[in-house]
Amino acid sequence: MAEESEASESERNDEEDGSGGRSGGRVRCHSLYVHEHGVVRSVAYSPDGVHICSATSAVEVWNARTGELSTRISGHGDGGARFVSFSPGGTKVVTGGSDGMVHVWDAADGAMLQTFIGHLDVVCCARWSSDGVSIVSCGGDGTVRLWDSNASSGSGSSPGKEGEDGARGSGGGSGGGADGTVVV
Repeated sequence: MAEESEASESERNDEEDGSGGRSGGRVRCHSLYVHEHGVVRSVAYSPDGVHICSATSAVEVWNARTGELSTRISGHGDGGARFVSFSPGGTKVVTGGSDGMVHVWDAADGAMLQTFIGHLDVVCCARWSSDGVSIVSCGGDGTVRLWDSNASSGSGSSPGKEGEDGARGSGGGSGGGADGTVVV
């Protein structure tokens, strides 16, 4: 549900003339009501600016122009999602949460596409590479992990020498494996 702030006549006219609702330094505003699902921990715009995604106990995709809810996603357990990020093409959303997992979702219908397991604590953030091939995540376990977004789901352990943090890698602070991850 969205609530439109009170707009002056000139703001309504600006929107109609294509100036994006900007008038005299004021911007038209929609309030997205997600408070019923908990604290909003993260937000992201889709690359085309058409959608906004928010992370609470659920992940919600909103129409940025109208403020209407498009998709609701849940899948990080009781702690909920900690972050959201759109893929460069805007068709997928990556999330992470208190469960230590990184999930990739279809932004349109909320279907879970991939799950990456490897963080031993909360996943604090993740971002897509500009080409959409990789996802990098960081967690409360002190690791930064690089995932192959073209792989099917994977785990965060890479073949090789076990590092100080218990994650597997090839020594020297990073490692790579067939499972689609590099521990940095």
